[in-house]
Amino acid sequence: MRRQLFHRFAGSLAAFFFLLGVVPGAAQTTRSSADPQTWDYVVLGNSIGTLWFEHYGAMIESDQSVKVIYHNHYVPLQKVSALLANVTGEPDLRNEIADADIITIGIGFADMRWAITMWGSERRNPDSEGMNEAIREFCLTYDSLLAEVVSLAGPTVIIEAMDVYFPYVRSHKDRGIYESTKQDWARFNECIMAAGRRHRVPVAQVHEAFNGPLGDDDPAEKGYLDFDGKHSSEEGMQAIAEQFRSLGYERLLR
Repeated sequence: MRRQLFHRFAGSLAAFFFLLGVVPGAAQTTRSSADPQTWDYVVLGNSIGTLWFEHYGAMIESDQSVKVIYHNHYVPLQKVSALLANVTGEPDLRNEIADADIITIGIGFADMRWAITMWGSERRNPDSEGMNEAIREFCLTYDSLLAEVVSLAGPTVIIEAMDVYFPYVRSHKDRGIYESTKQDWARFNECIMAAGRRHRVPVAQVHEAFNGPLGDDDPAEKGYLDFDGKHSSEEGMQAIAEQFRSLGYERLLR
């Protein structure tokens, strides 16, 4: 009898919940209003331009009270032309950019390093015409990259870029070629700054943080370089993340 009464009660209770449109077990999987908002963070660039992204992500979570979901598209030794090709040609990446809340772009080192070696101060007889052409091509391609990312992204996305530090200060000074290197490196970084101004994308001042306001500081002496003398150390990654943080999470607001 008790079993019959129990089954009748259970059936009545189930019918009651059904009429209310409530499934008793669903409350366990319903997102709590106290759960943090999520931000989709798309990371674009090569190793020097991306390895610090989790340091910045932690700052975002702390500053904005959100949970960051990473979409990391780091490619080793990637040049700006290769990143542009990926952004224009990969549907999944394009969709992630369109859905992103924040995008960071760290690209340029491979292009700049190659030009210094092929045309600049590291060549026995530097070729100013070749260097000028390399810088011109970099400027055009970087501008096209920013234009494409901005056109794909949502109207309130945060897009941020960075200029590029020079790690080989000591060796270039020892060889007496640093002044020439510094001038060409600055011209490449100005391409990044100019594209940022044109497309309203703020640029983190990473070069100044590593190489100083005059460009003469050795980042290795600051402890900012890893054992390989090129990539950033933990301290260097933190310094890069701080430069991005200082941009203030400015939204594009097109």
